[in-house]
Amino acid sequence: MKQRNLKIDQLKCLSAFLVIYVHCSPTGTIGENISAIARIAVPIFFIITGYFYEFSNQREKKQSQIKNIFVLCIIANFLYLIWNIILQMLLGNSIKNYLLEILEPKVVVKFLIFNESPVGVHLWYLGALLYGLGILYLFQNILCKKIFYMAIPLLLMVDLIFGKYSLVIFGRQFPVFLVRNFLFVALPYLGIGIFLREKKTFFNKYITPNICLVGVVISTVCILLEKNILDVYKCNALREQYLGTTFLAVFVFLYFRQSTKQNSSVIGLKCSKIGREYAAGIYILHPIIITIIEQIIKSMGFHRVSALITSAFVLIITVGIVSFMKNYVLVKIRGNIND
Repeated sequence: MKQRNLKIDQLKCLSAFLVIYVHCSPTGTIGENISAIARIAVPIFFIITGYFYEFSNQREKKQSQIKNIFVLCIIANFLYLIWNIILQMLLGNSIKNYLLEILEPKVVVKFLIFNESPVGVHLWYLGALLYGLGILYLFQNILCKKIFYMAIPLLLMVDLIFGKYSLVIFGRQFPVFLVRNFLFVALPYLGIGIFLREKKTFFNKYITPNICLVGVVISTVCILLEKNILDVYKCNALREQYLGTTFLAVFVFLYFRQSTKQNSSVIGLKCSKIGREYAAGIYILHPIIITIIEQIIKSMGFHRVSALITSAFVLIITVGIVSFMKNYVLVKIRGNIND
């Protein structure tokens, strides 16, 4: 039986933490620069999924994966619908007006076509992943890999042109959902993962962990230069993706993938378990936990706490909640089986 790569699970744990950090809205020069680097998290999630995707005849396995993501997407959106209704009630706003707002035709179109969830901004990832895997599944028999691989840099370039560099090129910004979706994010990064798996022998032979580290440093410097130059000229558009983001995500993934030393320390094993079992739950639930913690902090008279500290608390609490929920479901299932 093939041993599981603990490093990949640890990378998923790290990526989950980076997502939380970004959504804690760090301020100040250092915080904003770290946030710009941390944007590699979602691309890494897509790359990992693509890496373990196989163009084969395992139709049932792929159908099951797509079905699970579809169910997760529905549950997550329903959860945030309820959460937002509760928030509207607490704020004294009209629930009817809120529901009419999120059910407007243009909002529904953005959700169905561009994966822009009206109830949770971060849930675009689940919709994009669902569409991306669905497209790969439907067209795997007629999809030419060479053409697909050639399309990857083109799709990523469109994201940069109409996203992060739109103010430089066009003097205006475009709605983020036009490029942050299945077509310009999910598909190219899933494709990168598939490509890295297909060329695994080459990368194992020629791209050593040390080379990956050099790539990580260069890509990080590239992101910081991009961000700060765009800031100086007031051309830093809202879209989160820099040119260096893709390269950094790839080099970080390769470093964890190529590293021969499995971190089996207590902390390493804990991180592996978090990445393996709780990453999806953390991604879905963390904005709710962030909101609650921020309100508690304000009620205690603190104006703001470090995003790093808040992120650590959010990660710990969310892991606890997800773990409890998973164990509760398992107990219920076992109870029903025994009955």
